[in-house]
Amino acid sequence: MCLCLIKDQVQVVGPAGPLVAVAGEDLVLPCSLKPAISAVDMTVEWSRLHGSDTLVHLYTDHEDRNEKQIQSYRGRTALFKEKLQKGNTSLKLSRVRVFDEGQYKCFIHNKNWQDDVTVEVRVEAVGTEPVITVTGCDDSGRRSLSCESTGWHPEPVVFWLNSEGKGLPAEDTETVRDTEFFSVKQ
Repeated sequence: MCLCLIKDQVQVVGPAGPLVAVAGEDLVLPCSLKPAISAVDMTVEWSRLHGSDTLVHLYTDHEDRNEKQIQSYRGRTALFKEKLQKGNTSLKLSRVRVFDEGQYKCFIHNKNWQDDVTVEVRVEAVGTEPVITVTGCDDSGRRSLSCESTGWHPEPVVFWLNSEGKGLPAEDTETVRDTEFFSVKQ
């Protein structure tokens, strides 16, 4: 392939918008060459934008070289090697975690050419089934209820509905964040 084709006509492409992943599931971060030329002899580097340690996955000289990979990604990343011939440099990220949320760069290069694309990942986690308990009863027979749930991301909004689907007044919600998830109590 001539150098002029690479410089003038090949580009790295990714998804049009953010990817949304569910914590615990696998996610494919799309990235490919357009037109679909082989990436087998190129270097494919996936990295996190922002931060000091950024290497997520490195393919170079026909093999994965992940010695300097961010520790939290060890054993969770893979390219689709059988698809490199067709220009597919997508990254499979296994067992997505909340801290995987952010921007990633797919950087592809060889001796004569380079290009990259940014992919944004958002992670959602569905919390535990809400536990509703009766916390008291006033003189008129009105009951006070408490609702608790843990393991949410992003921060959830809590609201109460009656049996007809109409909103009920509620006290302030107490939200606590641990290292990854939100817990709520109202």
